[in-house]
Amino acid sequence: MTTKSIGIDIRAGTNKDGKGSYTLEIVKALLKEAKNTKFLLFTKTPNPALNDYENAKQICIHGWGPFWHLNLLSHIKKDPVDVFIAPASYIYPAFAPLAQKTAIIVHDLIAFLHPKDHPFFPTFVEKFTLPKAIKKAKWIFCISQNTLKDLHNLFPETKKKQALIASPAVSQDIVYTKSQKMDLPEKFIFAVGTLPRKNLGLIVDALKLLNDKDLHLCVAGLRPKNYEQLSHYEQLSHYEQLSHHEQLSQDTQNSASAMADKIHFLGKVSQSQLCELYSRAKMLVFPSLYEGFGIPPLEAMVCGCPAIVSDTSSLPEVVGDSAIKVNPSNVDELKDAIKTLLNKDIALAYSRKGQKQAQVFSYQTSAKTILKAVS
Repeated sequence: MTTKSIGIDIRAGTNKDGKGSYTLEIVKALLKEAKNTKFLLFTKTPNPALNDYENAKQICIHGWGPFWHLNLLSHIKKDPVDVFIAPASYIYPAFAPLAQKTAIIVHDLIAFLHPKDHPFFPTFVEKFTLPKAIKKAKWIFCISQNTLKDLHNLFPETKKKQALIASPAVSQDIVYTKSQKMDLPEKFIFAVGTLPRKNLGLIVDALKLLNDKDLHLCVAGLRPKNYEQLSHYEQLSHYEQLSHHEQLSQDTQNSASAMADKIHFLGKVSQSQLCELYSRAKMLVFPSLYEGFGIPPLEAMVCGCPAIVSDTSSLPEVVGDSAIKVNPSNVDELKDAIKTLLNKDIALAYSRKGQKQAQVFSYQTSAKTILKAVS
């Protein structure tokens, strides 16, 4: 039977994080691809970015926490949808009636693989609801091959279900810019995030070893809470619990205070600021320990910024051969990679390859994959 109506939980679409961006962009792509399908978009407050689609109706469901999902369940019982898609939350799919056809989108398995790097309550909820959602889901979509592999390893029963890849892509708002509104150093590398798995400590250690007096580090993210109490940067690596290399020399320790002026925590940055950072940086350094996909390297590539990424999790499949890949626990590899990309000719070559690689991923392609499966 042809799918006539699709319900989607769009609440995450107002957030600026990875799941939020994915939710908004994949919903817009679905609405464009299936103009003859009726979409019911369930939310707490209407999203202005989704107002102008004739085939979509935003429905405000009220209620705090679990009561929102109970109210959603009550609403759908009265006004059923052929298919329900959950782009970011597994709660409704876990408790939906057996007759309800559901599709879940799995971004990563951090809650299961790296629970200490994930907030307690979301980890608890995900561990409780994902197994139940998997049992009931008719379709499972993963945002990368690596996430699909992790899913199969943790939940072998998913090998018997229809599981497909519906990757993210770069938002059309991310573009190269000549803007220089931000007060930034003349020569800097750019890093995104300060969570432990983002491996900031390794970047700092690599810069200490590189000892380039003109090279700064700009970080999109809030300064770690105990940063002021750290007297040496190898201690920052210990705080992150990610760098495992020999004690830095006494000379390196003595020069730590000079390094402090070359690290800039920018806090939360706007989309326009993000574009400016990518466009002005010498490179993006992204040695993350685990990513479900890893949008920042693709965003950097769109803006012509060469990238260094980890050779782990999903990042190799995202960047292909268009970025330098390093062992995320090897400081010398990272130091050498940074030094390599400081060569203008090599950086330009990676910049050109990166711009082509970023075009491989498309929300429209992912939307077509989802619609083909659920129709």
